[in-house]
Amino acid sequence: MRLNHHPNDELIFDYASGALGEARSLPIATHLALCSECRREVHRVE
Repeated sequence: MRLNHHPNDELIFDYASGALGEARSLPIATHLALCSECRREVHRVE
């Protein structure tokens, strides 16, 4: 599967800091399950 759209930096930061609610976190978490590039970015900002 090839992903064409990635969360922007603000969403990555908000997700990593826990600032997103459950409804907004779910699609980000799903994306992270498939995208190692974005997982690395989340770990970097944590």
